[in-house]
Amino acid sequence: MTVTSLKTFVEENTRFVELERLAEQQENKLLIENHSLDELSNAGVALERLKIINAATGFDGRLCIKFAINLIKLSKRQPLFSKSHKFSNVNNQEINSIYFDNNSTANDIVKFCLDYRRPVSVVHGPPGTGKTTTLSKIIQILAKRGRKILVCAASNTAVDNLVEKLASLNVPVLRLGHPARTQYDLRIHTLDYMLKNCDQHEFIDEIRKEMDELFKNRHRRSARDFQFEKKRLAFDLRSREGRAMSEIAAKSPVVCCTLTNAARADFSDPTSKQRPSIVGDFLTKFFPFDCVVIDECAQATELACWAALLLGQRCILAGDHNQLTPTIISERAAVEGFARTLMQRIVDEFSKDILDREIMRLLKVQYRMNKHIMQWSSCEFYENQLLADNLVADHLLCHLNDIEKNDETDQALLLIDTSDCDMNELSLVVDQSKANIGEVQLTYLHVEHLVRSGLQPQEIAVITPYNLQVAFLRHILDEKFPGISVRSVDGFQGQEKEAVILSLVRSNKNADLGFLTDYKRINVAATRARRHLAVICDVSCVSRNDKFIKSLTDHMQTFGLTKSALEFQTDIDRLKWNIDLSELNIERNEDVNKSKSGRNSTKTQTVAESSGKNKSKSIVSNIVSKFPNDVNSKCEITDEFRIAADSFRCELNKKLSNFVASCETKLEFDANLASSQRRIVHEIAESMHLDHYSSGDGNERKIFVEKPLPNIQTLTLNPSCTTSIKQDSGRKMSKSRKTTSKIIDEENLHKIHASNDSADDSKFLDDLIQRAKFCKFANCRTNVEDEFCGGLICKFCKFKFCYKHSQAEVHGCGTAAKNEALKEKRTEMANGGRSAPKATSNGQERAILERKLNNKIDIARGKRSTGKK
Repeated sequence: MTVTSLKTFVEENTRFVELERLAEQQENKLLIENHSLDELSNAGVALERLKIINAATGFDGRLCIKFAINLIKLSKRQPLFSKSHKFSNVNNQEINSIYFDNNSTANDIVKFCLDYRRPVSVVHGPPGTGKTTTLSKIIQILAKRGRKILVCAASNTAVDNLVEKLASLNVPVLRLGHPARTQYDLRIHTLDYMLKNCDQHEFIDEIRKEMDELFKNRHRRSARDFQFEKKRLAFDLRSREGRAMSEIAAKSPVVCCTLTNAARADFSDPTSKQRPSIVGDFLTKFFPFDCVVIDECAQATELACWAALLLGQRCILAGDHNQLTPTIISERAAVEGFARTLMQRIVDEFSKDILDREIMRLLKVQYRMNKHIMQWSSCEFYENQLLADNLVADHLLCHLNDIEKNDETDQALLLIDTSDCDMNELSLVVDQSKANIGEVQLTYLHVEHLVRSGLQPQEIAVITPYNLQVAFLRHILDEKFPGISVRSVDGFQGQEKEAVILSLVRSNKNADLGFLTDYKRINVAATRARRHLAVICDVSCVSRNDKFIKSLTDHMQTFGLTKSALEFQTDIDRLKWNIDLSELNIERNEDVNKSKSGRNSTKTQTVAESSGKNKSKSIVSNIVSKFPNDVNSKCEITDEFRIAADSFRCELNKKLSNFVASCETKLEFDANLASSQRRIVHEIAESMHLDHYSSGDGNERKIFVEKPLPNIQTLTLNPSCTTSIKQDSGRKMSKSRKTTSKIIDEENLHKIHASNDSADDSKFLDDLIQRAKFCKFANCRTNVEDEFCGGLICKFCKFKFCYKHSQAEVHGCGTAAKNEALKEKRTEMANGGRSAPKATSNGQERAILERKLNNKIDIARGKRSTGKK
């Protein structure tokens, strides 16, 4: 796309946003139809407490809800990064400081970005080159020079990584956004935390209390006085909050947030009475920033980047356009150009000479991969410019402590070829995701061999492009190798492990590769390993029609160890995984030629693969249930696993002990815990008398631990009325009619009765009558039969309590009292605002009451003494 004017840019992106919106609506419709609200909320798809800005009734009674901000505003200015934009011919400012030892490239990039005469600086950071560290150093120097800096990224994880790095450099940083979206250790840097700990916080709380009191007692004031006082308090509140933000801004020159939060700054209608959010108010008040830094720019859409770029005078962009692009739901919008990022457009718009001289710098020294792992990516994507640091250039698995040296641990590259081994791919009839049982077996055997060599499962990652293959691998590996990471390629970007096993899955006669032809996805997959990379694939299939993947397999055959799957046949026979595919909803892709899965398929990362997770879950369960018991049993390699389990148990004990001592009431564990780790969590939580339960489905299932409610013993009055209800978390609880009592609950009655088997019934009844003289509230010994103390009988539980504990809310009948009050309120509303008419007594009841009254009058007359005359 060639941007010749801002108007053209706005029109095209407006159309892309509309296509993306329609695609997202269609996807959400399918999700809502097939999942409950709790499942959607646990998966992060639905927000149950989403605040609505405005709601109105539209045509045909449709509810129109305003929930977004218009990010595209027309302007007469020419957009940056277009061909018509002129860059001033500036020279780098001479700075003699050395910021990184033995890394002249990083030092040059820091100097390049610190030149304030340059409006745009782009840092190209290939995998493992320390892009975040370099950016943090640049931000630190700019902050020391008194610059106001806005740091943004597309995801909360990327923002948290920068905040953590800046905090380690002692840079005062402010994190905008909801604290729940921030790592727990970094919440001290959030705006909410700083506002609660600033000098103005007490005054703000007092004003808010006055406003609450004003609205509570508004009927006691005249309308004129109420409006005057409301305006005065609102003005004082805005003034105090402004001072608080000024204090925070003075202490924090660096502001970090996501690109979505940066879009909350709205300058379109300054006269609007609609007050912006606290994040938007902060960004708007301190506009413009001296510099805007966007990390992972290649993973965000260009439109999202402009939301932040409009807030600064100059910008620094960092990322790698040779890795995965942002997630685009609408395939049509992706094909037409919405998937092209701002960083990719800069590379396409300008010539290489201008890029190298004026705009972009490449980080060339990487600190992650062995040189043989790095070499293929460097040659194919980075013009062979990458260099491996001396500390990592030759490191292997066998160089780690307690690792046995053998063929696998002594090699950085391992290629397992499944050609002509009858290991064809599988696909679901109901979905397009793929799997390969043969590669699952080979992966299992290789992981087993690495663990036997001494490598911990936590240092191993298994990645594959297809979610169905991920499901198979997790079912097999999670139980036997606790701590191993099994992820899709898209979900593993930005991470690294000592050993990485890549399963390419595809194996068919037509050499159809689908989105394996996306070179960016292969680049991400091949650069996650530090010391050992193993690729399991059908070489004849994946390299037949694709020169790019062929270059990878050729490189591994040249610089690594190559094995055929036939060499593992003995071990595969030992596993005895005999599966009858005819019983399952699965077909082999041997003779099927799907035109849409060829090389011309889109090279944009979409969420189409994730849509088949729930459909394939039952299929995977059926297949795994057919594996022999020895496969699903615990691993025979007990030493390594026992060490890992003991380590996890110690860490968990410490974590739960800190949780019990803290003020928090709920603790959430990650969804990537293995089944054995989940069992340990439940065991330790049970031993510490904590409530524990699991919530969510599939890969999103998490464990929650909560502190139990105060220990108030209960008495069930009517066990037959117990009903089973399902709470939001999926747990089932018993809903019974209960009241507090420590003295005569069912268990104590049983103990009393059991201890008095030899006593007669009259003694037992006398004991109960003696106990009934005291208040039934726990630990209360007030005599309710005393004429001075007395007591009241609760109309709900029918027990007698002293006056101190007689209220239903105090002794445990608050729920019953609330329900009765609601019932009375409904009855009153049904009667037009009048109380419910009292039932009139019949003649027989009236006669009984008259006789009781006459008897009381006669008794009182008899006791009356005649006075002396």
